[in-house]
Amino acid sequence: MHVIKLPHHCSWLASDLMSDIFDAVEDGGCHTLAMSADGPGGRLAVAVTFDKEGKEVGVDPEGIEDIMFLLRLAVVVGGEAVIRTGSADGTARVFGWRILDFDTVPLPASQLAVTYRQFAPVTGEAGAGVEYVEAPALEA
Repeated sequence: MHVIKLPHHCSWLASDLMSDIFDAVEDGGCHTLAMSADGPGGRLAVAVTFDKEGKEVGVDPEGIEDIMFLLRLAVVVGGEAVIRTGSADGTARVFGWRILDFDTVPLPASQLAVTYRQFAPVTGEAGAGVEYVEAPALEA
């Protein structure tokens, strides 16, 4: 059994970062947030679906706990956050960030297809029929 001890300030940093990630998503539609982090036994990944209208975000409470755990881990040891947006007209965009050393870097569109396909086991999506775009910069 591996015990992961994270610095205390990771919780509030991860909370602020989660707000920034949700703010980067357009209102309306159903979206998927996939998060990964490097764990002691290998790569950990989880995904959660959510909807957003303004500052209101509808997300499964259990799913957000898993995402927040991985986000706290990712800001220390490295990871990725990738979002697949969905809209009423059926269009979908994928964008995301590399997270490392308490910083976020937008993933280039050219790298997103590979990164997003790695999340297929947790999202159930293969990444077909989406447009890969560069994510906006986040304040981390």
